[in-house]
Order: sequence, then structure tokens, then C-alpha cells
Amino acid sequence: MLETIETPCSDRFMDLVHSANDRIIMCSPFIKNDVVEKVLSTKQTFCELEVLTASNTSNYIRRSSDVSAIKLLVERNFVVRNRPNLHAKIYIFYKEKALVTSSNLTNGGLSRNFEYGLLISQDEDTVKKIYKDYFDIAHSDETGTYDKNSIKDLEKLVPILEKSHVDYHDDKDDDEIAHIEDASTIVEAFTGWKANMFKTLCQIKAEEFSLADVYSFAPYFEKLYPDNHTVRDSMRRNLEEFRNLGLIRFVDNAGRYKKLFH
Repeated sequence: MLETIETPCSDRFMDLVHSANDRIIMCSPFIKNDVVEKVLSTKQTFCELEVLTASNTSNYIRRSSDVSAIKLLVERNFVVRNRPNLHAKIYIFYKEKALVTSSNLTNGGLSRNFEYGLLISQDEDTVKKIYKDYFDIAHSDETGTYDKNSIKDLEKLVPILEKSHVDYHDDKDDDEIAHIEDASTIVEAFTGWKANMFKTLCQIKAEEFSLADVYSFAPYFEKLYPDNHTVRDSMRRNLEEFRNLGLIRFVDNAGRYKKLFH
């Protein structure tokens, strides 16, 4: 069964949230705090919630998304995943219903803008297919997961980028690249390992780089942290954290990454 959903659809959307009996999945590039608060107050207390959103720093600078929305979800122990090139808007309600729409998880998307979508129900095969497609994206190497540490980093990073008057443009790969007058100022958001790793990324001149390029700095880190006997693991973990912050993107399974800043 198909039901057309057009804006304003906030009431219908919250009805779906309230009626979900087990688990809700929300896939939305933009996410705002006031809508998240309403979702949390509307859903059943026993109902699990998982969110996939975009990790582009421009979303926070332009106020398309709120760091506070991500923080609220993480503090409530809900899973929040991120993917830099996310554009799909998909909402799944306990594998029974799926809403595929143009609406983001924002007041504009649910109430003000003209948006359009289809709600699929009583069609188990199609909803299962949508869920499988979401699962594959959510658990791919290009997708990360926010935690409390990454939220703290975002809270420090976004004001620094705002003060740096960062300018964004899309490159040939449709990646949104942050142009910063002095990219080294970003290091102010970090301490310890992460600060030194970001300085290392700045030393790599190429826009795209490999894990081997990063590992060429391993001797430096082994001297810097002589008690750390898993230096390469630590370097790779820091790359994952920079991906979660929208500063780099995973390119392929050959261990290649791309800077999303200049």
C-alpha cells in the first residue's frame, strides 16, 4: 500500500513515530534539535531509535543541522551514525512501514518547505528491501558513529571554523570542500594525539592520500609516544575520528582518504 505524504506532514510523521512498536530508523542529512526533542517526547519509551545523518562541517556552520541535536541523541544512548555524502531521506518504522521522502528531520522539511514522499505499508518485501539497503549503508566503511568524544570535538571545532570565515564549494567529485585561510587553526580544537595527527595531515600536500602516506609518519609518533605499542592502530583510529568530524572522507577499500578542507 502506498500513501502520498506532502508537507505540512509533521502531524502525520509524529503519528508514525508514536505508533512504532519496536524500532525507528531515521536517515536524514540535516537534523535539528527542536525536531529531535519532539521525536523523543513522542516515541514510545521502549522504542529504540537509530539515526544516520551527514557529517559535513558546512551543515553546522550554515545551521542546516544542530550539534546539539546529535549531542542529545548520543547522551540518551541512541546510535547516531554519519556519512559525508548522505543525501537520502528515509524513515523506517519497525520494518512495517517506510517513508521515502524529500523531507529532512527539520521544521522546514516537515512543515514549511514543499516536500513530497511515499509511505510504504502492508508490503513486507519492499520495506525489508529498504531496511537492507539502509543497513548496508549504515555499516559500510564510509559510515562512522558519533560518540561523546566526537561531540566534544564538534563543539570545539565548529566555533573555530566560524571564526575562520570558512568558505565551501563543491569539487569535481561533488564533495563539499572547506576553504580555510589557515587550515592549521583547526588544530586548536584538538589536544594530544589528535592534535599531532591533524598536524600530520596538514603536512601531506595531496588532497587524496593513502594509509601508507599516513604510516610514513609512524616513526615520529613512536618517538613521541614511546609507551604506545600500537601506534598504527592509534593513527587509523584518529583518521576514523576525523571522518566523523567531516574533515576527511573514506574513498575506497584500498585505504585511500580525501581531505575535505584546504
